[in-house]
Amino acid sequence: RSITDGVLEGVKAGVGQAVEQLVVTRAREGEALAGVVGGLCEQIDAIREGLDERAPGVVDEYRDRLRGRLEALLKGTEVELDDAVLAREVAVFADRSDIREELDRLAMHTVHARKLLSQDGESGRTLDFLAQELLREANTVGSKSQDASLAATVVELKTVIERFKEQVANIE
Repeated sequence: RSITDGVLEGVKAGVGQAVEQLVVTRAREGEALAGVVGGLCEQIDAIREGLDERAPGVVDEYRDRLRGRLEALLKGTEVELDDAVLAREVAVFADRSDIREELDRLAMHTVHARKLLSQDGESGRTLDFLAQELLREANTVGSKSQDASLAATVVELKTVIERFKEQVANIE
């Protein structure tokens, strides 16, 4: 059996329409996903800003707790609290728990993600890489956090980043 020219033209036209519809549907889906991922970037930024606001207070609270513990231990003894030693211990703690660099990188990654979302072309792999980097930075912040409220906020951050990662998996 042979296919007539009319049937072949009909098949070509049908396939052409299907491809056009696919392109339109994928573009619409891409725009919707870009909106969702952009919203997740906003959530990540809001959480990062909260961490940035909270972090300096952690060092102050540590200094106050350490001073209180040392004063309690030294009470009733002739040994006086050495402010230089206290300052050195607080400085070591502040250095170990400094999350500024990680927070800056989180901000850069969300800026990059938004830029990719606003451009035409394939960005899925780069966004997936950014999701991994966001998660790595969040894990580093978590490992440096010596404060319960910071740790809880990091869990929230990681949850949003996981949602980001799930959504960018659907972007080409």
